[in-house]
Amino acid sequence: MKKTLIIIGIVLCVLVLCGSALFLWARKNGKIDNVKDVIVQVIDKVNGKNNNTNNKKNNDTKKEDIDIVDDEPDIDTGDDVTPDQGSGENVTDNQVVNQTPQEIAMAIFKNYLESQGDLAEYKIISVELDSEEKRSASTEFFKATKDAIFAEAKFSVKPKNMTDSPWVDGNGTQEGEWINNKDIKIYLDLNEEGNYDIKSMGTGW
Repeated sequence: MKKTLIIIGIVLCVLVLCGSALFLWARKNGKIDNVKDVIVQVIDKVNGKNNNTNNKKNNDTKKEDIDIVDDEPDIDTGDDVTPDQGSGENVTDNQVVNQTPQEIAMAIFKNYLESQGDLAEYKIISVELDSEEKRSASTEFFKATKDAIFAEAKFSVKPKNMTDSPWVDGNGTQEGEWINNKDIKIYLDLNEEGNYDIKSMGTGW
């Protein structure tokens, strides 16, 4: 043990002497600055390595943060949904929107038959508009407006009680429970609200 300590002491002394000799030689020959530069470069390399390690850690941390954000699910706000909308048109019983005069007359006459509580069934065979000549004469007779509709309907009805039914009167042929092929003239005109009303109906005028 004592021998080992002696050897270590000798080695340390040699290193000190060598270091001193090297320092004196460098100072004498103007190399002292080179020695300082070497020391600074060694220190810078050590510091640079540490900075790179820290930057790498920071980049890894940022990458982890980005990955976490990307993993968030997309939320559908429903802004592109456009709800479904109707036309908003209202059709009254006495005025059918965007219909011809013949279609209006058909619709109103059908509503009329539907409202008759003494009928079990009915069949509309046809509804035809009057000729221009007949229309002109009827317009003058009733003092009708220019928008008046004159038409003639052919239809059949099945009264609930044939015995006392007013549908037996007038034209038409009674066949069993039905009165077939009845004819009736219809005069329609606009009221103050702009809807068509039945102004007159009958077998003729």
